[in-house]
Amino acid sequence: MRPKLSVADDRLLDRIIDEARSILATTGMEIRGPQLRQRLLDAGLPVAADGRILFPADVIDRALASAPRAFKLYNRDGDLQADIGDDRVHFTPGSSGLKVQDHRTGATRHARTADFAEYVRLVDGLDNIPYLATAFSTEDIEPNISDAWRLYLCLTNSKKPVVSGAFTEHGVTRMAEMMQLFRRDRADLIARPLDLYDHGHRQFPLFRRFLPEPARLCRVGHPG
Repeated sequence: MRPKLSVADDRLLDRIIDEARSILATTGMEIRGPQLRQRLLDAGLPVAADGRILFPADVIDRALASAPRAFKLYNRDGDLQADIGDDRVHFTPGSSGLKVQDHRTGATRHARTADFAEYVRLVDGLDNIPYLATAFSTEDIEPNISDAWRLYLCLTNSKKPVVSGAFTEHGVTRMAEMMQLFRRDRADLIARPLDLYDHGHRQFPLFRRFLPEPARLCRVGHPG
């Protein structure tokens, strides 16, 4: 028998979902990417007085109905690595850490490239972790290219797929081109994705000015 952990009952979950839908419909979202904002306006989404894009209930329902219930990630060689969806649980080793604890000295400090390479090689050897995450940035690399640098280190030190994210508008396209090097062409990368883009950490003020252009994800075909 498989164990199951429930931290909230169904009534509370329904309330959380209802309140989230209400916020999307009445408060909306501030969309800073100009291309994504225009796509939403072209689709007919309403705009609040303060410029936020509103998401009415019917728009949310159509979006949920069109989203896949599951998707798969493939490793660098193109072999199936992880089947994500339904009740399958996966764990990734963190996201967007600002500092690391040096395992040799015990000191907490800013990370460097050597730390990231060590981390990737460690996770590569953990069978219970099916895919990597670009878990922290390194201080010895220019911030505007650090998103691509982290992905490069993952791709060159492990065959596992990656959960990552871009810090700049041009970062998405650049990172997609890097991953396409391990597929026959763009269509093959779409069919056998190597990366999952995670936008959750953009909520933090530190990354707010680096908000990427999610519309580019639609064009390159990555799950995110």
